[in-house]
Amino acid sequence: MRVLFSLPGRGRALFGTGAFLIGMLGCEQIQVANVPMYQEVGFDQVKPILQEKCLPCHQGNYLGAKIPDFTTSREVYDPARTPRLVVPGEPDQSRLLSVIYLEEASEAAMPPLGHGVSLEEKNLIGEWIRQGACWPDGETLQSAAVADMGTR
Repeated sequence: MRVLFSLPGRGRALFGTGAFLIGMLGCEQIQVANVPMYQEVGFDQVKPILQEKCLPCHQGNYLGAKIPDFTTSREVYDPARTPRLVVPGEPDQSRLLSVIYLEEASEAAMPPLGHGVSLEEKNLIGEWIRQGACWPDGETLQSAAVADMGTR
């Protein structure tokens, strides 16, 4: 091996530190949501996100198109559906999580209209799925618009 240049002991340390700092400056900053490590995430935390961000469209037949119905857990967990929307304990295999993490410019990104899911909400949904995606029996989702009509 041929050495092109040699630095004395202190020079090597300074060069190594400088290279480290330059490398750190070139690294992309990664945002991490404020979700405490090992936080238990229950359906009560995920339900409002699904109702506000997903349910405006995901109520069965929407504008003549058959899309997954999120009002109950039946289609959300349907094992015959390909790809599966939610695979309890397997966030990497859950289509719901993959589409909410897509860039907004992507055609498959959800939700498609201006009411995006925040990073904290995405992480809550992901952690809920990782922890088993418990959806209590008989629990249903209801969009705000439908709930408002019921109070009039």
